[in-house]
Amino acid sequence: MFFNHKLTINILSILIFLIPIALVVGPFLADLFLVIFTIIFLSTIIYYKNYKYISSKFIYLFLIFCSYILAVSLSSDNVLLSLESSLFYFRFGLFSLGVWYVLDNNPNFFKYFFYILLFTFLIVIFDAYIQFFTGTNLFGYPKDEMRISGLFKTELKLGSYLVRLYVLFFCS
Repeated sequence: MFFNHKLTINILSILIFLIPIALVVGPFLADLFLVIFTIIFLSTIIYYKNYKYISSKFIYLFLIFCSYILAVSLSSDNVLLSLESSLFYFRFGLFSLGVWYVLDNNPNFFKYFFYILLFTFLIVIFDAYIQFFTGTNLFGYPKDEMRISGLFKTELKLGSYLVRLYVLFFCS
């Protein structure tokens, strides 16, 4: 057998678990995990002929929306700049369907996801407190005059990261 269903579910789950950690490092790894996740998800549902995930009403509405933003991008003044953000937007819809697939097939997903988010939050918050009280974080990056960057180095997005993942943390 080419695909082991249990192993595939575990790999997909691990890729989801790695995304909050990868967001601390930067957007490249998070996008890479998202693309790998989507490719494995599509391969799995095609191999098992489980088309209920891609034949849902959600995907049809999402494809209409993606077509709309693509048409708007093509009609803009700066087409290349506009296409940069809208051309591959469909990957987020496929990621959502893949998460739905994992939730249906991994009963322990929420428990492990909670622990991953808890661990990530504790590390990020601990580093931010170190930077607040000592002036530098664990890796030696100094704080800005008014704001703390923590593990995000010179990018001031610590609060944005915590606020956006806060909902996922308490929902899991």
